[in-house]
Amino acid sequence: MSLLQAVLLCLVCIFLSPTALTQTDENISDNCLCDLTETRCDINCFCDPDCSEEDRNVFDEPNIVRINEEVSCVRKELVVTDNSEYEVTETTDSNLFCLWKDNNAERNFFRTVPTVSTVNQFDSYVNQYSRQVIAVNSPTSNPAAVPYRYGSDIYAVRQNGSLVGTLSTIGPGLFSRTCVDVNQIKYLTEWSKECEVIVAESELETTCSNPDSGWRLNNFITGFKVVQDTQFFSQVDLNDSATISSVYDSSSNLTSVFVRCIRITPDSECDEALNSVTGNISLYLDTLFDDATDTCSNIVKDVTYKVVYSGSVIGQVAVDVTLQTLSLDPAAVTSQPLTLSRNIEVLFLNALNETGTKRSGNPGFQRGLEIRKGVVVVTTDPVTDETETSVVVNEQDPYLSITSPAAQCGVGTSTVDVRFGYNTVSGCHVTVSRANLSESQAACEAIQDQLTQGLWTLSDEVVLAQFGNTDSSLPGDWVSIKPTTTAETGSFVSGGCRLATTYKLIIFFANVGQLKSPQAKIVGARRETYSADYSFNCGVQCSGEGLTMDIHGQVIVNFVDVSEDTQGAVRKIPPIETDIPYDFFYPFLVNTAPRHFYSLCHHLLAVTSLALIFHKCIL
Repeated sequence: MSLLQAVLLCLVCIFLSPTALTQTDENISDNCLCDLTETRCDINCFCDPDCSEEDRNVFDEPNIVRINEEVSCVRKELVVTDNSEYEVTETTDSNLFCLWKDNNAERNFFRTVPTVSTVNQFDSYVNQYSRQVIAVNSPTSNPAAVPYRYGSDIYAVRQNGSLVGTLSTIGPGLFSRTCVDVNQIKYLTEWSKECEVIVAESELETTCSNPDSGWRLNNFITGFKVVQDTQFFSQVDLNDSATISSVYDSSSNLTSVFVRCIRITPDSECDEALNSVTGNISLYLDTLFDDATDTCSNIVKDVTYKVVYSGSVIGQVAVDVTLQTLSLDPAAVTSQPLTLSRNIEVLFLNALNETGTKRSGNPGFQRGLEIRKGVVVVTTDPVTDETETSVVVNEQDPYLSITSPAAQCGVGTSTVDVRFGYNTVSGCHVTVSRANLSESQAACEAIQDQLTQGLWTLSDEVVLAQFGNTDSSLPGDWVSIKPTTTAETGSFVSGGCRLATTYKLIIFFANVGQLKSPQAKIVGARRETYSADYSFNCGVQCSGEGLTMDIHGQVIVNFVDVSEDTQGAVRKIPPIETDIPYDFFYPFLVNTAPRHFYSLCHHLLAVTSLALIFHKCIL
């Protein structure tokens, strides 16, 4: 390269502006975190794109904290203080120190944790992170023609017009599980609670025969109506009970609570033929006491309220009811109180009859929500012989679950959903006789099969979603459950069987995205199996016939946080630049290129100048 070419190259470096680097990765922390249902408006979620302006008008204040995008937050170990004579006091929130400007954006993000796929990675993470009744109460505010909004009272009117109050129902007390009738139903506020009723045997008949008892279905649906639209209060005088009573049956702004279906027993299906609109439910409206059997029937056990709404107007209020029977035990020697467990749930349904796919986070998992599972399916094109991998989700059983506790192992064992972030222990048992425990290899295999069917119901093709909003159309966003190598189980050993009785599922997750808005992502899962030798243990009763023993198995779910925060490190020392003015070409050019471009050109010019001087000296 000639000297002239070198000078021209330097000038080109100065005149050409460098292309700015742009961030191409999607910033997952910018998602609408409260949008937990795809294609349906989530209540009180202002950023949900499925919500209309009418929906947002009845929401409360936004429940998503708006964070100034100019603010950058770092771990407090990045804050350096000097050894001054003045006392230094640190006051940080959530262990973060926030700046208005930071020229090192990487410090504000969690370090990327790769998906776990090898045994060494699993072991490394384990070693590093693992540790092992309806009532109408006085309103809390004065009724007015103000539209219903999220969290506002729902008003009700008694039939005689004597009281305008708020809608409430049974539920637990403030400091106990005992059922009381002061649990208010607030607009667009969904909840599910459990309470219990304890009644002495001597009071069963009295409580069952009480016409005002909270056990009677009739008291849940009659004697009052719900105010559908608060415009009702602009049409009547609240102090004139006669006026309210006169419009009780004719006002279009009042609606009765109706029964949608009834479960005759807790184990039966909800019969939609038994409804208060087209069906005959008169046989179930009141509790009945049978003196001959000391039995109280038609007790309301569980109630699910379904409130249909549109904007700030209530369309319908329906209830699904479960009934139960309580009886005295004639064989009891001493009097024991009777206990009735009751479940109450309140749901709000949009009148548009929206349907959507439930999410467990958007994008990161939210603690306590379900984990979506699927099955890997590999198909081969008969023409091109190319394979395609996809994930299929069974919408009838979409979530990761384990066996319910205290159940007999085997096909049909009931299950409970695994909740993200909650370590869980459950199990079941198998009852065996002395003969089939020490009989043969086939007998041991049969026992092992029954244990496995009850404890581990997941096939090897099952995968888990990495995020709460993972799409089944993206198979790369799902992780498989890696099994560990175990000794042969279900085998016949001296005097008994070698059985796998403990299954442990370890789910590794990490926070990703910005430190100010961490998003939980599942990065791996592993199944561990533990086995032991079992022989029949009957103690002093070994001489008896037909003796049995229980072999207990358990399944454990353990969540391990493998998040990697930013490291407390500073940037490298910048390179030393030549001591040449940055306005060397002024006034021809004014600050058109970054410093490192100037530095390169200045070096090149310095070398060129020296070469010219050296060349001159030789000549």
